[in-house]
Amino acid sequence: MEFLGRKSDLQVGLFHPVDTRLTYTFASGVPMAHRCFNVNLAGGSMLDLGPYTLLPALLYLYHSPANELSEPENVVGTMLKAETGVDLSTTISLDFPKIQGKAVCESVCVRVEKATVH
Repeated sequence: MEFLGRKSDLQVGLFHPVDTRLTYTFASGVPMAHRCFNVNLAGGSMLDLGPYTLLPALLYLYHSPANELSEPENVVGTMLKAETGVDLSTTISLDFPKIQGKAVCESVCVRVEKATVH
């Protein structure tokens, strides 16, 4: 294998861990009636961001040739719920034992009182 003009006997193996996190940050002035915080308007982090966090797990682990399209096992999810009923944060963990792969996918919607840019 050649990398950056240097020859090496290093072999690239399978990519097993996948960690994804997407966050929407809202200023404190955004009302809880906003669509993202409204259960009647399909709000919540999982519906808005969740599919984008799961995509890398599906591309790299589920569709890995060594996995042979084996479904994930031990799928676990946790959620932090807002007073409006939507999820502010959802984390999904998927295990792919055939390739010893694991994905942790998180979506988060947060409201901040003050933001400081450094």
